[in-house]
Amino acid sequence: MDPAKAYDLTSRYVIRRRASGAAAATVNYEVGLLGRSLTLAARMGLISTKPYLARPRVRNARQGFIEPATMRAVLARLPQPIQDAALWAYVTGWRRAEVFGLTWGRVDLGAGVARLDPTGTKTEAGRMFPFGAHPTLRRMMERRALAPRGRYVFARSHGGPVVECDGPWKKACREVGLGPTLWHDMRRSAARNLVRAGVPEQVAMALMGHKTREIFRRYCIVREDDLTDAVRLLARVTSITKRGRRGHEEEEGPGGGRDGEEARREVVEEAP
Repeated sequence: MDPAKAYDLTSRYVIRRRASGAAAATVNYEVGLLGRSLTLAARMGLISTKPYLARPRVRNARQGFIEPATMRAVLARLPQPIQDAALWAYVTGWRRAEVFGLTWGRVDLGAGVARLDPTGTKTEAGRMFPFGAHPTLRRMMERRALAPRGRYVFARSHGGPVVECDGPWKKACREVGLGPTLWHDMRRSAARNLVRAGVPEQVAMALMGHKTREIFRRYCIVREDDLTDAVRLLARVTSITKRGRRGHEEEEGPGGGRDGEEARREVVEEAP
């Protein structure tokens, strides 16, 4: 293939694959394999430079969240050890492989700290979570430590790791009335909960293992009720009304109060 024609050829490939029904993410991955091979070829001197490739735009960012009350209902319907693993994932925001791959050798129960080695994370960066500061997590870990079933913290009854949990997870979500919900949505919920709790962004990123603010903010998507709560808070500090003698809100300033007939008729809802 002439490298100069790479963009045109991959453009045709993308159009043909999308027309056949392939998802944009699938086609993007396929072209990415070609791109990786070209990168290696350029590194080895087989080609002078890596040519440009056409790739489809992928717009599949999820916006699923699980509220704490709903999460409690889901947990009540999950079997062990998936129940405890889901609790850990919801609070810490760890990825599924990180949760089920956690071993007792990386847990300091006395100090209340769990650590992830760089080789055990997607971003190849180690991190820690001080679960001892979270009463619910601390009690759960202490309970599991009383009867360890192997090297894995969230091991199955025979001591082996959990390989598949989608079945029980989806069943529990259906029973509480949740729509299509992924295990990974708990990671997104953890990011939102950290922001709601007022945790500084840099600290939240360190807890969850995000390297860039852009990625973290993709997880912490603002929902409509977040905007409503923000406006309620804004109303508390920007109120320009006062309560009149009849219990109504009257505008202050020139033309306000009893001097302005129009202002007397205007009733503004009081901020909670």
